[in-house]
Amino acid sequence: MGPGAVLARRRHRGETNKAAGGKGMNEKRHESRFKERVQVRYGEQRPVKIGFTDDLSPKGFFIKTATIFAPKTELKIDLCLPGGETVSLEGTVRWAKRTSPDRIRLGQKGGMGIHVSRFVSGEEEYLRHCAEIQAKRMG
Repeated sequence: MGPGAVLARRRHRGETNKAAGGKGMNEKRHESRFKERVQVRYGEQRPVKIGFTDDLSPKGFFIKTATIFAPKTELKIDLCLPGGETVSLEGTVRWAKRTSPDRIRLGQKGGMGIHVSRFVSGEEEYLRHCAEIQAKRMG
């Protein structure tokens, strides 16, 4: 299979990373993300799908899930922080990689990179949580 066919197959599967012909995520990201597993509910109309974050930053996060949406999709998202606070926000899918649930359980990264578009509630709690994670990891 030639390189063109591989790129076409990756685009068809929803991959929009460097290997699929786009810029690598590290080239677009302006701040570090820190590993953190937080339960997430998300969806286009209502946050009904369930996933977990793999990493967080003040401006975005990665949702580890087999149920992805296409890049540029606006999602309603609720994050359940470890202290019990719920953060409600709207986010935009920046990139997505489709992976089967079995492969996710085995550690393969599948899911969506999310850019926070707007906080509905809990912005202060979310930013405080990100700062606490950063302080622990850097400190």
